[in-house]
Amino acid sequence: MEQTVWPIGSNQSKQHSNNRSATPIDSPSPKDYTQASSVYTLMTHRKKDGWNMYGLGTIINVAAIVVGGLLGLLFGRFIGDRHRDSLCKACGLSVIFIGAAGALKGMFSVVGDKIVYGGDFLIIGCLALGALIGELIDIEGGFEKFGAWLKQKTRSTEDGNFIEGFVSASFTVCIGAMAIVGSINDGLYGDCTILVTKSILDLTIVMVMAASLGKGTIFSAIPVALLQGGVTALSVLIKPIMTDTALLYL
Repeated sequence: MEQTVWPIGSNQSKQHSNNRSATPIDSPSPKDYTQASSVYTLMTHRKKDGWNMYGLGTIINVAAIVVGGLLGLLFGRFIGDRHRDSLCKACGLSVIFIGAAGALKGMFSVVGDKIVYGGDFLIIGCLALGALIGELIDIEGGFEKFGAWLKQKTRSTEDGNFIEGFVSASFTVCIGAMAIVGSINDGLYGDCTILVTKSILDLTIVMVMAASLGKGTIFSAIPVALLQGGVTALSVLIKPIMTDTALLYL
């Protein structure tokens, strides 16, 4: 195939160069840029005071559990049984007060000069339905099987407390309204305040549990990441179809 060579500086050469620069080869189209930024757009949103990231609360929570477990393994021998018991009681009371405050906030409201009470049947129904579903799917047995698999993969067969530590810590840091409500708030509003508060509690609890049950407690960060991350992602997806009434009941 013959190629025409134009003298450098000629009008034909300049025109040929302009034509080549006007249509670059393999240049990305606007559609490519849209597809490349879709993940970032889904996981971030902009507020008046700057950029917030969906799922930040879960990331902080997972990091807090890992740090708490490592601290428990390293310095657990310096924490006496009496101090461990006091720390667990303090964290338990904190969770009770936070949960009670959230429940009372949703059950009581002021209308005019009267206090209106409601939502008790909803709480009873949710507790009963949650217990029934948990027993039907044998969630505890599933955690034990996953713990046994982790024990094998991490070569911790000689650790007799691995599965117990994993299951106990997983139930402690996963079960509770703070994990669900905090993840929903993180997905709908970009507010990770509840999950940050939960992270502080989880760090303390896992540190105490790791001191007595070993490194299996650290892996409770996995179900926390799956549960809270999944709820946050689902909240982001259903946010456009959520009504004001539905958001109020959350």
